[in-house]
Amino acid sequence: DEAALVAGAMEAGYHFVARKGNLVTIRVDGEASERTYTILALNSFTSKRKRMSVVVRCPNGEVRLLLKGADSAVFERLKPPESKGDFDTAAWRSTIRRRLDDFAVHGLRTLALACTTIPEEEYKSWKLQYDKATASLTDRDKSLEKVAEEIEGLGTLTLLGATGIEDKLQDGVPEAIRDIQAAGITFWVLTGDKRETAINIGYSSGVLLENSVLYELGLPSDAKGKINPSQIYHDQLSAILMKQKETGDSVTTSHGKISRSQVPGPAHSIDIKSINDVKSSPVQELSHEALVVTGKALEHILASSRLRGMFLRAAKPCQVVIACRVSPKHKSALVVLVRRNIKPEPITLSIGDGANDVGMIRAAHIGIGISGREGRQAVNASDFGIGQFRFLKRLLLVHGRWNYRRICKVIAYVFYKNFTLTLTMLIYACMAGISGTSLYESLMYNGFNFFTMFPIVAVGCMDQDVRAETVEAFPVLYVSGRLSLDLNAGVIVENIVTAIIHAVIVVLVPYLSYSGLDQAGVGGLYVFGTMVFSCLVFLMQYRVMLLTATFTKYTTYSLIVSFVLYFTFLLSYGVMDFLSWEFYKVPYEMMSAPVFWIVLFGVPGTALYFDFLAKYVRRELFPTLMDIATEADYEIHGASDSGENGGISRMISGNKQEDRMISLKSNLEVKNPVDSRQFSPQSEIENGRTRNQRLRSRFMIFLGKTLKRIVSNKEQEGRKNSMASSVTSGPQVTYRRNQSGNIGRRAVLHVSSADIHDRSPKVIITESKSDRWEEKDSGFSFSHPGKTYKRTLTILTNPLRLKKKRCSRTESKIEVSNSRLTGEPTLTQEDWNQNRPFDNPFFQQTLQRWQEPLTPKIIIITLFVTSLAFILLGSLVIVASNGSRSVTVTYDGVLSSSYGINTKKGSSSLHEKKHITRHCTIGSYDKGGRVCNVSFIVHHKMKAPVFVSYLVTNLYQNYYTYKKGHSVSQLTGKSLSTEDCAYYTTKGKQTYYPCGLAARSIFNDTYVLLNPDITIHTDNIAWPGDRYKYKNVQNYPNICGNEAICLNDTYPDIPELQEQGVTSEKFMVWNRLAALPDFMKRWGRIEEDIEAGSAFTFQIDANYPVASFGGSKSLVLTTNSWIGGQNYFLGISYLAMGSLCLLTALVFLVKQSMCPRKMGSVELLQEYDGAGPTEGNFTVLSSRSKNSLSGGP
Repeated sequence: DEAALVAGAMEAGYHFVARKGNLVTIRVDGEASERTYTILALNSFTSKRKRMSVVVRCPNGEVRLLLKGADSAVFERLKPPESKGDFDTAAWRSTIRRRLDDFAVHGLRTLALACTTIPEEEYKSWKLQYDKATASLTDRDKSLEKVAEEIEGLGTLTLLGATGIEDKLQDGVPEAIRDIQAAGITFWVLTGDKRETAINIGYSSGVLLENSVLYELGLPSDAKGKINPSQIYHDQLSAILMKQKETGDSVTTSHGKISRSQVPGPAHSIDIKSINDVKSSPVQELSHEALVVTGKALEHILASSRLRGMFLRAAKPCQVVIACRVSPKHKSALVVLVRRNIKPEPITLSIGDGANDVGMIRAAHIGIGISGREGRQAVNASDFGIGQFRFLKRLLLVHGRWNYRRICKVIAYVFYKNFTLTLTMLIYACMAGISGTSLYESLMYNGFNFFTMFPIVAVGCMDQDVRAETVEAFPVLYVSGRLSLDLNAGVIVENIVTAIIHAVIVVLVPYLSYSGLDQAGVGGLYVFGTMVFSCLVFLMQYRVMLLTATFTKYTTYSLIVSFVLYFTFLLSYGVMDFLSWEFYKVPYEMMSAPVFWIVLFGVPGTALYFDFLAKYVRRELFPTLMDIATEADYEIHGASDSGENGGISRMISGNKQEDRMISLKSNLEVKNPVDSRQFSPQSEIENGRTRNQRLRSRFMIFLGKTLKRIVSNKEQEGRKNSMASSVTSGPQVTYRRNQSGNIGRRAVLHVSSADIHDRSPKVIITESKSDRWEEKDSGFSFSHPGKTYKRTLTILTNPLRLKKKRCSRTESKIEVSNSRLTGEPTLTQEDWNQNRPFDNPFFQQTLQRWQEPLTPKIIIITLFVTSLAFILLGSLVIVASNGSRSVTVTYDGVLSSSYGINTKKGSSSLHEKKHITRHCTIGSYDKGGRVCNVSFIVHHKMKAPVFVSYLVTNLYQNYYTYKKGHSVSQLTGKSLSTEDCAYYTTKGKQTYYPCGLAARSIFNDTYVLLNPDITIHTDNIAWPGDRYKYKNVQNYPNICGNEAICLNDTYPDIPELQEQGVTSEKFMVWNRLAALPDFMKRWGRIEEDIEAGSAFTFQIDANYPVASFGGSKSLVLTTNSWIGGQNYFLGISYLAMGSLCLLTALVFLVKQSMCPRKMGSVELLQEYDGAGPTEGNFTVLSSRSKNSLSGGP
């Protein structure tokens, strides 16, 4: 503004020459000598004062006060008008008021100017107070304000005139406001401008329409001093509320109390009918009503709780609220008023470009600062900074919507993920006697969020449900964020139900395979827990893929990295026995079992069936607006997208809906500049270098960047556009404030798109050693009574300033010819890239991507493929199980209808009691009568090796107390320390070796095969890793019976314990705790084939008591196939799941063939978006065709 005033004074004949310290020199046309003024004091501008003044000493020694400010602040300080003469009369003041009103009506920023002469004595007295206030250390601002009031006292000033400065709207503002309003966002315009100026800007910006009904809150001029102003505002608000009640608009609002009854069916969460409700939601139902309130009215309203309530009730139904002549305090107070008093609390966004907007920006939920003419105070105090207002549209509708949906996905996923993890532990707790045993190894459990972090981070950063062009064309899609449709109670309940189903699947599928793992000799608590955990990790990755709308290379990388990290952790951690002794070699044993990999597919496959079933039913019967949008977007763009250079390049090159941002006119040539006085505003002197010099250096960098950017972008595009376009626009470097800056701050060259393809465009900038602003007649118009001046501004630059050198007079040329940049000066790559954002596909989110919505076709095909995979795997499991043989003899314990001998492959136990003798049934700890013989015939050939195992039921080895009792120091042979044991630690002065419940409850039944031609080997039945990690302590077995109570002291009937101690493989097998109460453990092996019809007789020494806890014992002979042990339950479950998927796919296919739903398309989306402009509807949307969307930028 100040630069414009200086330029205007120059056009009137008063030239600002220079300033040195407090001395200001000007030159007046027609005068031979220059004038020098001395600045004596400065009374700064504040939003409360609405004015600023300066005390100066004129060349003739006279002291004057010069004041400028808002007309309301200036006119009240004027002395009475002169009755005679032709200056400062009542008529003159009336003329100035009319001019001010005319300026305001045309959207100009107005100022009133006044002055007065101060007697010397009065000045000296006042100056003492001024100096004292300046030096004050407490309440300095208040003291200066008080001193300024004294010198600017009421009734002392003479009116000089008024000014109007054009504040031209930036490009794209009306279009941006229209689309933002169409998205359901309500505008409150808070400005310090006059009422007329604010209303005019409202119309020009599109906030107000021609047929808008304006409600005004303000004090009429004839009502001043008559009655209480608060009563007037109360009456005005009452009248507005009455009018709104008559029209019925007071019950609907876009940012007030929104309930489900007011928004009957928020689209995206109910059905296709609810999409119509978007058009009848609060934003669409509002009439064209706007509320205009003045700053003085706000003072009374904010001071009264009753008026505040009435004001909010009147403002909520209005589409626009305009507050004029408001201070920064009023701006922030209004934001706080809306946040605290409207329920539910609306999300507020404040956007501004000046220091006066800082309080408002900080008070809102989201603050956005516009960098530019008004400095960077607003940007520094904001959450986001943008260069122009029109970028707010993309920030909100595109990035805001994307980020809202992303963060909602992340939050819902994290909730679902951790809920599923906890539920699996809860389900397993029921299998462990509700004892608190953890299913997962501790470090693995703690790393769960790390293993599953990368894919969801990629989704949270780069996922795009629909492309930016689609969102910009259909702003109604913003409804998902406005009505919180992606994160609410319904979404949470949906995720809870999904987590419950998935948790059951994660535990159930490994549970069905556990008997086969036991039979194969790889069962155990940590194996089962690691298998469930692995299934859970795979399930989480599948879930992320299901949530992902857009797949990029980084999404794929994140999935790969997640899997690689997890398996790298398992393989690495599995050999670090010093970190987790119990976990040693567990992952290797687990991965060696083929059933593990089969289960790893079954868990996400089963979850996929239930998820796809739910999605198909919802999308077909209750499609949402988001479903329509994704399908329409797919119809427009297809599944794949090659990506673009970046968002900045798009904005520079423009698109069909936006004007170009930067361009150059070909054959522009500015020569022979005319010398003029140096343009040097106040405070420009800085270390011998003026602001103009700094501006010229920056402009040279800007121009170079612009040329390089245009050339590089066009080379990358491969000259796809036509080169036959004609030149349509010329240079516009003016004094006026425009969309990119104003005089004294920056300049921009504007050229149409055709200029870029001109075969010989060039720019010649002539420089002068004088380093001054130069003028030449050609285009600039400045209005002044009685005379019109036309000027143009030529910006002089010194390109060698980039190298910190001075230069003499020179003429530099920058030429662009056929996409080539040549000539002087030569700018380095660092100069080109200075302050430029990263313009690449990653940072601008325009990566090459693949996007396929879950249409019925995709769902049906996926179910068909899944069914085939389940049927194939189920068949393989059953065939492999048929290749495994088993013979089970239940000989002791609580007998039920399921006991007996099982010699049939895969069948349940036969009920033949003759093989159950009372001599083998122990109901107490009686040592007598515990030997029995069991004979049976093997009906099928069993190939070597044949494993002899024992099966114990209802024994909770996974009980927390049982699991806790062992000492790693003892089992690794380091010491006899019992610090880790909870039970069986010492007896008198002797130490149990090894200590703990597991070691003191070894299965001590013995099996003697009475067939003389067959031998049972008891070696190599433990894991190789177990044989490596178990070691006896030093001096074993000499310590037994003395300082330690060893295993053979407790179990003398197990002869190998005396010699081998904890290195006994039978002890190792027993000490590898089972995951379930019913478990099978190996006792020995037969290294020769058993022919069909062979008879076997076992002598069983039944020492282990099981009847007391309701258990049973069985002798089991088994062989393994390639899959391990028998897994009939798993195979049958897979076949059932495959059949169910196939049947469901066929039902969906028949439904699609007979009565398909109309898929989303541009036409359908236009229908629900409001196809084309509608007369009388405020949130008008322009008609957009498919071609306008698919054409691209």
